[in-house]
Amino acid sequence: EGCLEIWNAHTGKIEPAPYQIEGDRVVAGIGIGPKESRLVMIRRDKPAEGLTSIPPHSEKTITTVEGPWRVEFRHIDGRRPFEKSFPQLIDWTTIDDLKHFAGTATYRIRLHLPRELRGDVFLDLGKVCDVASVTVNGKPAGTVFEAPFRVEVTGLLRGGDNEVVVKVAN
Repeated sequence: EGCLEIWNAHTGKIEPAPYQIEGDRVVAGIGIGPKESRLVMIRRDKPAEGLTSIPPHSEKTITTVEGPWRVEFRHIDGRRPFEKSFPQLIDWTTIDDLKHFAGTATYRIRLHLPRELRGDVFLDLGKVCDVASVTVNGKPAGTVFEAPFRVEVTGLLRGGDNEVVVKVAN
Protein backbone atom coordinates (compact mmCIF):
# COMPACT_ATOMS: atom_id res chain seq x y z
CA GLU A 1 0.00 0.00 0.00
CA GLY A 2 1.03 3.58 -0.58
CA CYS A 3 1.55 5.97 -3.46
CA LEU A 4 4.21 7.45 -5.69
CA GLU A 5 4.62 11.24 -5.89
CA ILE A 6 6.70 13.60 -8.01
CA TRP A 7 7.88 16.64 -6.03
CA ASN A 8 8.88 19.85 -7.84
CA ALA A 9 11.74 21.34 -5.81
CA HIS A 10 11.28 24.77 -7.43
CA THR A 11 7.54 25.27 -6.99
CA GLY A 12 6.71 22.94 -4.11
CA LYS A 13 4.03 21.28 -6.27
CA ILE A 14 3.38 17.60 -5.54
CA GLU A 15 1.77 15.41 -8.19
CA PRO A 16 0.70 11.77 -7.95
CA ALA A 17 2.30 9.42 -10.45
CA PRO A 18 1.03 6.07 -11.78
CA TYR A 19 3.07 3.01 -10.87
CA GLN A 20 2.95 -0.77 -10.70
CA ILE A 21 4.32 -3.25 -8.21
CA GLU A 22 6.30 -6.06 -9.87
CA GLY A 23 7.53 -8.47 -7.24
CA ASP A 24 9.62 -6.42 -4.84
CA ARG A 25 10.05 -3.50 -7.29
CA VAL A 26 8.09 -0.30 -7.88
CA VAL A 27 7.90 0.42 -11.65
CA ALA A 28 6.91 3.86 -12.96
CA GLY A 29 7.24 5.79 -16.21
CA ILE A 30 8.52 9.26 -15.29
CA GLY A 31 9.22 11.80 -18.04
CA ILE A 32 12.47 13.67 -17.56
CA GLY A 33 13.58 16.11 -20.26
CA PRO A 34 17.14 17.21 -21.05
CA LYS A 35 18.81 18.93 -18.08
CA GLU A 36 15.75 18.30 -15.87
CA SER A 37 15.51 16.51 -12.57
CA ARG A 38 12.70 15.04 -10.47
CA LEU A 39 12.29 14.18 -6.81
CA VAL A 40 10.40 10.90 -6.57
CA MET A 41 8.82 9.91 -3.27
CA ILE A 42 7.52 6.44 -2.57
CA ARG A 43 4.99 7.00 0.21
CA ARG A 44 3.96 4.09 2.41
CA ASP A 45 2.09 6.40 4.82
CA LYS A 46 -0.44 7.67 2.28
CA PRO A 47 -2.95 5.71 0.16
CA ALA A 48 -2.93 5.97 -3.63
CA GLU A 49 -6.54 7.28 -3.58
CA GLY A 50 -7.66 5.17 -6.53
CA LEU A 51 -4.98 6.49 -8.88
CA THR A 52 -4.53 4.09 -11.76
CA SER A 53 -3.11 6.31 -14.46
CA ILE A 54 -2.54 9.89 -15.46
CA PRO A 55 -3.21 10.94 -19.05
CA PRO A 56 0.00 11.39 -21.04
CA HIS A 57 1.42 14.88 -20.72
CA SER A 58 1.15 16.88 -23.91
CA GLU A 59 2.72 20.21 -24.66
CA LYS A 60 1.93 22.57 -27.47
CA THR A 61 3.18 26.04 -28.22
CA ILE A 62 0.34 28.53 -27.95
CA THR A 63 2.28 31.58 -29.06
CA THR A 64 5.81 32.86 -29.45
CA VAL A 65 6.37 36.18 -27.74
CA GLU A 66 7.70 38.58 -30.37
CA GLY A 67 9.47 41.89 -29.67
CA PRO A 68 10.21 44.62 -29.40
CA TRP A 69 11.35 44.13 -25.81
CA ARG A 70 12.08 47.18 -23.64
CA VAL A 71 15.11 46.38 -21.50
CA GLU A 72 16.39 48.42 -18.56
CA PHE A 73 19.96 47.71 -17.48
CA ARG A 74 20.97 48.38 -13.84
CA HIS A 75 24.67 48.03 -13.08
CA ILE A 76 25.70 46.12 -9.99
CA ASP A 77 27.95 49.04 -8.94
CA GLY A 78 25.08 51.54 -8.83
CA ARG A 79 25.87 53.49 -12.01
CA ARG A 80 22.93 55.21 -13.67
CA PRO A 81 20.54 52.71 -15.32
CA PHE A 82 19.89 52.90 -19.06
CA GLU A 83 17.32 51.45 -21.45
CA LYS A 84 17.53 49.73 -24.83
CA SER A 85 14.99 48.14 -27.14
CA PHE A 86 15.59 44.72 -28.73
CA PRO A 87 13.51 43.39 -31.64
CA GLN A 88 13.88 39.90 -30.12
CA LEU A 89 15.54 38.30 -27.13
CA ILE A 90 19.29 38.14 -27.69
CA ASP A 91 22.46 37.45 -25.75
CA TRP A 92 23.47 40.93 -24.65
CA THR A 93 27.14 39.89 -24.38
CA THR A 94 27.23 39.92 -28.20
CA ILE A 95 26.66 43.72 -28.18
CA ASP A 96 29.87 45.74 -27.84
CA ASP A 97 28.69 48.24 -25.21
CA LEU A 98 27.06 45.48 -23.12
CA LYS A 99 29.57 42.63 -23.34
CA HIS A 100 31.03 43.48 -19.91
CA PHE A 101 27.74 44.51 -18.25
CA ALA A 102 27.22 43.14 -14.72
CA GLY A 103 23.91 43.63 -12.99
CA THR A 104 20.22 43.13 -13.68
CA ALA A 105 18.40 43.53 -16.99
CA THR A 106 14.63 43.98 -16.77
CA TYR A 107 12.83 42.87 -19.93
CA ARG A 108 9.26 44.15 -20.45
CA ILE A 109 6.71 43.35 -23.10
CA ARG A 110 2.97 43.61 -23.63
CA LEU A 111 1.43 40.39 -24.83
CA HIS A 112 -2.07 40.24 -26.34
CA LEU A 113 -3.97 36.97 -26.12
CA PRO A 114 -7.25 36.60 -28.02
CA ARG A 115 -8.78 34.46 -25.24
CA GLU A 116 -8.29 33.04 -21.76
CA LEU A 117 -5.95 30.02 -21.74
CA ARG A 118 -7.08 26.68 -20.29
CA GLY A 119 -5.02 24.02 -18.59
CA ASP A 120 -1.47 24.33 -17.31
CA VAL A 121 0.42 27.17 -19.01
CA PHE A 122 4.18 27.67 -18.93
CA LEU A 123 6.44 30.45 -20.17
CA ASP A 124 9.62 28.98 -21.68
CA LEU A 125 12.45 31.50 -21.44
CA GLY A 126 14.88 29.57 -23.63
CA LYS A 127 18.47 29.87 -22.36
CA VAL A 128 19.08 32.19 -19.40
CA CYS A 129 22.41 33.32 -17.96
CA ASP A 130 22.22 33.19 -14.94
CA VAL A 131 19.04 33.80 -12.85
CA ALA A 132 15.63 35.03 -14.04
CA SER A 133 12.51 36.01 -12.11
CA VAL A 134 9.20 36.46 -13.90
CA THR A 135 6.09 38.47 -13.11
CA VAL A 136 2.90 38.44 -15.17
CA ASN A 137 0.41 41.27 -14.76
CA GLY A 138 2.19 42.30 -11.55
CA LYS A 139 2.03 38.85 -9.95
CA PRO A 140 5.14 36.72 -9.32
CA ALA A 141 5.36 33.61 -11.49
CA GLY A 142 8.66 32.22 -10.24
CA THR A 143 12.44 32.31 -10.36
CA VAL A 144 14.61 29.96 -12.40
CA PHE A 145 18.33 29.33 -12.20
CA GLU A 146 18.77 26.09 -14.12
CA ALA A 147 17.45 24.39 -17.24
CA PRO A 148 14.75 24.10 -18.26
CA PHE A 149 14.26 27.84 -17.85
CA ARG A 150 10.47 27.89 -17.68
CA VAL A 151 7.91 29.09 -15.17
CA GLU A 152 4.30 28.15 -14.68
CA VAL A 153 1.97 31.05 -15.49
CA THR A 154 -1.34 29.19 -15.12
CA GLY A 155 -4.02 31.64 -14.06
CA LEU A 156 -1.75 34.69 -14.47
CA LEU A 157 -2.38 35.37 -18.16
CA ARG A 158 -5.77 36.65 -19.26
CA GLY A 159 -7.54 37.20 -22.54
CA GLY A 160 -6.55 40.64 -23.85
CA ASP A 161 -3.44 42.62 -22.89
CA ASN A 162 -0.87 41.20 -20.46
CA GLU A 163 2.40 42.58 -19.15
CA VAL A 164 5.30 40.14 -18.86
CA VAL A 165 8.41 41.24 -16.94
CA VAL A 166 11.56 39.12 -16.82
CA LYS A 167 14.44 40.21 -14.58
CA VAL A 168 17.74 38.56 -15.45
CA ALA A 169 20.76 38.91 -13.17
CA ASN A 170 24.22 37.79 -14.21
